[in-house]
Formats: sequence, C-alpha cells, structure tokens
Amino acid sequence: MSLQPFSIRGLTIDPPLVLAPMTGLTHVVLRQLISGFGGCGLFTSEMLSCRAIPHDSLKHSFFLKRLASQRPFFYQLVGNTPETMAKAVEHLENTVDETGQGPDGFDINFGCGAPKIRNSGSGAGLMRDTGNAARVVAACRKITSLPLTAKIRLGWEQEKPGELTRFAQMLEDEGIDAITLHPRLAKEKFKRRARWQYVGMIKNELRIPVIGNGDINSSGDVLKRMKETGCDGIMIGRLAISRPWIFNVISGAESHKSVNLKINLKELYLEFIHLLEEHFPDERRIGRLKMFTHYFAKNFKFGHNLASAVQNTENINEAAQKALSFFRLNHAECSFNLNSDNLKAQT
Repeated sequence: MSLQPFSIRGLTIDPPLVLAPMTGLTHVVLRQLISGFGGCGLFTSEMLSCRAIPHDSLKHSFFLKRLASQRPFFYQLVGNTPETMAKAVEHLENTVDETGQGPDGFDINFGCGAPKIRNSGSGAGLMRDTGNAARVVAACRKITSLPLTAKIRLGWEQEKPGELTRFAQMLEDEGIDAITLHPRLAKEKFKRRARWQYVGMIKNELRIPVIGNGDINSSGDVLKRMKETGCDGIMIGRLAISRPWIFNVISGAESHKSVNLKINLKELYLEFIHLLEEHFPDERRIGRLKMFTHYFAKNFKFGHNLASAVQNTENINEAAQKALSFFRLNHAECSFNLNSDNLKAQT
C-alpha cells in the first residue's frame, strides 16, 4: 500500500503524518526543526490549558506562538467544562499569525493520563464522564466551523471494546471530525505495547477519519500499521523528537523519491538552542532543552552521557558548553548521509 492523503472537514492532510501534541516538547522550536526538513502533514501545539488561553495573546505567549511555515496547524486543548473549552476555542480562532492567518483547527485532549490532569476530570478523565465529554464537544462544535478532532485512549483501567466504540461514536455524533487513538489505558506507561488492533476496530465503526498513535519506531512501522488497521493517518511523537527529519524520510521513502539528507546532529542541536533563545524567555529555555536532549541523545551510542551532562546544568549556556564537549568526543557520530541505502539502519 502507499500513503494516501485524507481530509478532516475539507482540510487535506498530505502526507497523512501528524506530529503528536507533547507537553513541553511540541512547541514552536521543535516544529520549526521539523518543518525545515518537510514531510509533516499536520502540526499540533503542545497540550494547552483552556483556562489560561483567554488571557494570552499570540504576540506575547510562547505557548500559543505559531509560524506560517508550520501548517496546517491545530491547537490541542485540555479542560473539563464546556464553557471554558468553548471560550478557549473562540479566543484562539480569532488569533492571526504573521501572514494574517488563524489556526486550521482544534484537538480536544481525552487522552492525557497524568494524575493531576485525569483526576481533575480532564484529559483521560473525561472518558469516565460521557455526558460531560459530549457537552464539551458540543460546546466547541457550536463555537467553530473549523476542523475539530479528539485524541483518546483505550479507556480507564480495563480494555472494554464496546465502551470504546460507543465513546468514539458519541464523539462523531457530537461533531468531532477525526479521532486519534493512542491504544493504551489511561494509567499505562510506555512499557506496555500499544494495542493497534483497537485502531482497526474503531476505524471499522466510524465514518470519520481515524489516526493511529503509539510505538512508531521506524518508517517501516508506518506502512505496516496503516495496512494492518486501515487507519487514515499516523501520529508520531517520541520518534519526531529524536529524529526531526523522520517525516521527510517516511514520505520520501514511501513515494520512492530519492532520500538523500545530510544530517549533522551537532548543528541540529545547536540550531535548537539558537531557536530557544529566539522564541523563549531565558527562564523557560533550560527546561525545554533538557526535555529535548533526553530524546535527541538516543542518536548516539553513548548518548546517556550527553543527556546526563545537560541534565546537571543550570542554564542554557552551561548546557551548550557541555554538549559541545560531548560532540567533540563523539565527532564521528555527528554527521551522516541518510539515503535509500541506509534508510533502514537510520530509522
């Protein structure tokens, strides 16, 4: 099979590859690295609290900031009341970027399993209250005609296929235009494998597009999962942090185009630091660099040394110096050509 575009309420997603919303990670800087390589069909923000959004502006908030090169673009919202969620959607729909364009759509978070979020009745906690979940979607649907999607989990503590199907159908009935399923339970960590059979299950029960998410570790996983489940798209999370070029690789390899990327890990890491300095205030930089480094370091044989060195720094300048020392010691691993011949090895 081949990668085929799909549409969310008339918005074409081509290629059908979506960047996952990840707190502290899927911000304007990571998106800028990814957009520079190309191949991402839909960008998302990190998870944003709907209560804070009406008090923020696109000009002054690094959480809301988006660039015209990062399109199409959806904001992902988390909350537990119809009123606050609708107000957030209304506020964000009226924000415009440097080209005068607004966001392309919104994603409602029904999947965050962090205890603070789920125990407040937000994120995965909303899946325990179908009535409130329906009211949240209806309120958002009433306020916007833009694409409205939902990211969900398998459920709370047990796999209950019937309940999952009914919940997904309820979302569709209330006006959700596409669903992303992360096939783990709310309290499960990444150690347990994602159960992709459930992606195929709800795809067979819904009329709207279904996107699968979880345990995508290579370009080969994308086509395999799409063939197995019949899902319309694939959402990529952790792999996109360690390898921001992965969308380019997947779309280029699948279309049989020549994949010939020159990757310099040192330069890419320093570019990330430069962009943090451009887009974030000083006190917000080091935390995001540490989070990014945790994943990016996996590109190196002894990457745990890089992650540990940066983790033990107090500011971004100190972190940069520690990273440069690591790159000098691991110079041979910093640069490589990514092409059709070594595609399998690198992805």
